[in-house]
Amino acid sequence: IENLQVFLNSCVPIIANAVNAQQIKLLQTKTRTAFARYVPIDIMDSVINDSPNPMISGETRNVAILFTDIRNFTSISEKVKARELVLFLNYFFSVMGYEVIAHEGSVNKFIGDAIMAIFGAPKALNNPSAYAINAALGMLRKLDKLDMSNISPNITNLAMGVGINCGDCVVGNIGFNNKQEYTAIGDSVNLASRLEGITKQYNHPIIVSDTVYDETKSMYIFRRVDNVRVKGRDTASSLYAVYAAYTDENKEAFPLELTVSKRLLDYYEKAYTLFYLREFAAAKNYIVKALEIDRNDFLSMLYLTRCDSFMITPPPPDWDGTITMSSK
Repeated sequence: IENLQVFLNSCVPIIANAVNAQQIKLLQTKTRTAFARYVPIDIMDSVINDSPNPMISGETRNVAILFTDIRNFTSISEKVKARELVLFLNYFFSVMGYEVIAHEGSVNKFIGDAIMAIFGAPKALNNPSAYAINAALGMLRKLDKLDMSNISPNITNLAMGVGINCGDCVVGNIGFNNKQEYTAIGDSVNLASRLEGITKQYNHPIIVSDTVYDETKSMYIFRRVDNVRVKGRDTASSLYAVYAAYTDENKEAFPLELTVSKRLLDYYEKAYTLFYLREFAAAKNYIVKALEIDRNDFLSMLYLTRCDSFMITPPPPDWDGTITMSSK
């Protein structure tokens, strides 16, 4: 009995410490899970460990920036109640946010009905542009199947635009002592935001810059859209539409807007090249052939209008085909 008493006296503090350690571990896990909703896990771990990580103080890194926006959100918000609007946004953001995370991205912030996501920071990626495009395609596939009937019957025919750019950005914690945010800043971020807005003008859900195209041109189906100088930027950018599949081969797996006829694309590319060589009549012939395949093809109709206009009034000798956007 005396030996047992000695043993128990020795074991009690050990057991108590073990229980406390388990409780602390459980509390840490819960805290980490809770804060992961607001802070990227890599950043949170660096802050907790108080490590002198350069990504906390700021560094220049090549990243892909993705912006999304819900089409006609103002009209939607006018039709639904406040509670329904919050439920809708939370559900929409959760679906789209998981697509970003599933493709190694980080949801940086929500801006009204828009999402800004970063690929390549804080977690470094070999080809951030590819991850961003995969996330965008995944988002649009999920949007095509999104059912809002249980939230509000007034939320129908949802559409969204996605703009993606890639380039060097300064990434790090921005703010002051009481409020800081890990984010990316720079010209590359601004262009990505502009590209999202441009998707409305070209009637296509995913528009990417030439830097994204250069890094991924062998991986996806691209279509040259235009040479554009966006508002607030002196340098022009070549823009590309992204497709997931050819309509002729796999029209069931993706939303119709993410597929394109291979023959139509071939005619369009020939017309596009001739257009910038100032061969407007020859370009128009190919555009007409493209429209015979799909008479509602928006980009073909756009260049048909431009060809007709320039055949009547040719552009000046220094014309390079660049369109300057006067609005965001």
